[in-house]
Amino acid sequence: YEILICIAEKNGESLSLVEGLRKKYPIVDCSVFTGASSVGVNPKINNMLAGYNAAKYEILWISDSSVMSLPHTLTEMVSHLHDPKVGIVHQLPFTLPNTSFVGVLDTVYFGTQHARVYLCADVFRQNCANGMSWLIRKSALTAEGGLSSYSKYLAEDFFISTALWNKGWKLQMSTLPALQNPGQ
Repeated sequence: YEILICIAEKNGESLSLVEGLRKKYPIVDCSVFTGASSVGVNPKINNMLAGYNAAKYEILWISDSSVMSLPHTLTEMVSHLHDPKVGIVHQLPFTLPNTSFVGVLDTVYFGTQHARVYLCADVFRQNCANGMSWLIRKSALTAEGGLSSYSKYLAEDFFISTALWNKGWKLQMSTLPALQNPGQ
């Protein structure tokens, strides 16, 4: 495996934190990409494009910086890829408790209305994949034009999952949620 970390800013607190982790774990194959490209309007794709292009392996775990993971999250997500027809494994977004006003609103929204709609869509096999944290087969995405071809959309997760869905790939929801940690 490899870890590819993409940081939009060329210097700052995030970069020093990552460099500290790289020194602590020198045997981990880890590359850091700083400075976002400008291939389109989507800042996430602009930030991730260098890492995507450098990725050596077929399975990519794309996770937003505000998402926390449990120790067994990746193992659980990969288990769904034993079915070769699964192109994306996605996680239900869920917000960790936060006592700020905005944090409480996020927790209520993601823990009630959004979760019900997301789960219902999945039960009825509708595209509900959210890109906050997902595994994706690089070959499937490359066959649909690669990551940069979705930089014209702000909702790249919807358009990527729709493109794969329309080509016959399965979208599988993980049993573990994407634990967002906004503002902490």
